[in-house]
Amino acid sequence: MRASIKRVLSLVAFGLCTGLAGAYLGINQVYDRLETELPAIIESAGCIPHS
Repeated sequence: MRASIKRVLSLVAFGLCTGLAGAYLGINQVYDRLETELPAIIESAGCIPHS
C-alpha cells in the first residue's frame, strides 16, 4: 500500500513539474513573439504617437 501511494505521489509530482515547465516555456515563447510583433500591431491599430 505504501509503495502504491509513493508511486502515485511521484507521478503527480512529475506531472506537475512537466506542466509547470511547459507553461514557463509557453509564456516565454509568447513574450518573445509579442516583443517582436508588438510595434507592427500598434501601428496597424493606428495608435502612433505624434511627435
